[in-house]
Amino acid sequence: MTKQALLILVGGRPTPNLLTALHLQPELIVSLVSSESLSNGDWEKTKTGLTNLCPRAVLVQKIVDAHDLDQIKEVCEEAIKELPETDWIFNLTCASKIMFLGAYEIARSRSIPAWYLDTPTQRVVPLTGFPAQFNPFRLSVEEYFRMHGREMHCQMDKPSPTMMKMVQSFAQVAGRVKTFRQQLLDAQANLLKKDECRAVILKTKNQAANQQKLLEAFQNLGLISGFANVPPGSANWEVRLNGHRLWKFVNGDWLEIWAWVAAQEAGCFEDAQFNIKLPLEDRAKAAPTNELDFAATCQASLVIAECKTDAEPFKNEKGYLDKINSVATLVGGNAVSRLFISSRPTPFPGDKQFQNFLAQAKERRIVVVTGEELPRLSRILKREAGADPQQPPTFGRN
Repeated sequence: MTKQALLILVGGRPTPNLLTALHLQPELIVSLVSSESLSNGDWEKTKTGLTNLCPRAVLVQKIVDAHDLDQIKEVCEEAIKELPETDWIFNLTCASKIMFLGAYEIARSRSIPAWYLDTPTQRVVPLTGFPAQFNPFRLSVEEYFRMHGREMHCQMDKPSPTMMKMVQSFAQVAGRVKTFRQQLLDAQANLLKKDECRAVILKTKNQAANQQKLLEAFQNLGLISGFANVPPGSANWEVRLNGHRLWKFVNGDWLEIWAWVAAQEAGCFEDAQFNIKLPLEDRAKAAPTNELDFAATCQASLVIAECKTDAEPFKNEKGYLDKINSVATLVGGNAVSRLFISSRPTPFPGDKQFQNFLAQAKERRIVVVTGEELPRLSRILKREAGADPQQPPTFGRN
């Protein structure tokens, strides 16, 4: 039976090689690696990605002089002769021009398909042989993290249409949600354990009809088991809670879900996930984890975000910006678009704490989205993903 083999040139960003390997799933991957790629970590990154994305493939490393054309051609010929009954594909996107020329000459002389992945235009250019029959630039969030040697786990189910509609309405009135969150805090609803069920008294200033509609919506979603106006016509409501579900939803889950809904509305993302656990040490037992609020893939690139609803989200000592930065560093560096999304409105002009927060965010290439911008979050996500032809991302990917 004919085997399929992929020959890649290692150097620079590993993404083009990994995308091809992921979609082809060849039985053999031959990597031409220069001494420079061995010493600067390019080969290690590529090997880690290949191992995660193609666990059944046999990996063969062949070290070459990146500037010796004859040696490169000879190594390519040897690889082909060692496996005569094999269907080969060459990916010539990465590494030096001399490595490209050497591998290209062999591919052309033997009529082997050779491809070049042009990331800016999202095209696979056939240099020789037949074109690619797939789009390698389509990636799930899980595949993206695996490509960078990280396993991820999502902790929440996809939202129901009813919940999607609710978070959309919350995005329009983030200030009211802030008020309700404070009511829950005042009633110590945040102290309930996961499986603890009990009633709390919410003291509100809202009109009874508005509060009743909100509580009815929460009951329909299963976040509370019931409620009553006590005494009738007053501003007090007895709410029977199902553990900490309501608090978790109002305290942040709704904003993460809204980011996910906005990504669907943007229409440019292959995949989007929220409430993600990301181990900091790959495959290690009892490894510490990072919780990432939102991630989405667009054209083989990643967009990540932290979504915060707390009362003072712009305090640098909370470490939100550093957390976003550390995750981005693990999975692509400057190629990752980063956002900090808050339900709080922009503070008054001249607020020194907020101005300092913005400066720190800019230094880390993080876009800050505030409460009044939530209704247009889908357009912001599309822009930062590089999918809006009229607006470039705030920070270039380089």
